[in-house]
Amino acid sequence: MSQLAAKSNAIAISAAGPLPLYYQLYETLRSQILDGIWTNGDFFPPITVLASEFNMATVTVRQALSLLQKDGLVNSQRGRGTVITSSFTAPQPFQLESTVTEILDLYAEDSPEVETIDEGVRMPPVIANDFRLFSSYFFIKRAHIRNGERYCLITLFLAEAIFRNNENEFRNNLALPVLFSLDNIDIKRAWQSLKLEKADHSTSTILKLPGGDPIAHVTRYITNTMNELVYFADVRYRADAIQYNMELKI
Repeated sequence: MSQLAAKSNAIAISAAGPLPLYYQLYETLRSQILDGIWTNGDFFPPITVLASEFNMATVTVRQALSLLQKDGLVNSQRGRGTVITSSFTAPQPFQLESTVTEILDLYAEDSPEVETIDEGVRMPPVIANDFRLFSSYFFIKRAHIRNGERYCLITLFLAEAIFRNNENEFRNNLALPVLFSLDNIDIKRAWQSLKLEKADHSTSTILKLPGGDPIAHVTRYITNTMNELVYFADVRYRADAIQYNMELKI
């Protein structure tokens, strides 16, 4: 393999792979930019050189570069070539907390921007074995943003009566601090689970990840003293944006 192609720590590009060649090249070059191998102001080699180095047609290389340009990572300049236009700075990982108090304290100190993507009336995708469901829920699908980057996709479900009675607060603030500030809601239990998995198409599109990139998938539940589910959240974090520290018992 050539020196240029060997720079990448990605899986080797192969026509026998499950993804089209242009997308494999896109992921390879994107990884090189995010790893700092290419920095702002650098120029990629000419398209013909890239095609030769990666053993593919020039049209395939152009397709890959087009995707990088859509991501805002490169720009094609007539007569000069393809220049890197965005250097990647690794984000400070978001600490995934394990208690409600820690989560609320974290949001009080560092509240992200939120971008609403979808909302409406819908039942949460849960099986009510350990709790009871209200008759109706309002959902809000949001992206959380830090330093201009979407790092988290959350779809939260609130009992509709609770949402309607406090609609302005829930629309304009993070949901958990609002929920725990309500005097007429008696919270009994809160728990969450964490799984590591690959991003699906919707998640990778919204968080601008290559298809199949790893994510942390958190599901969060909150019930009241009547054992009714007042809040459910499906949260998907970029794997490079969070960390989870655990104290080991001795």
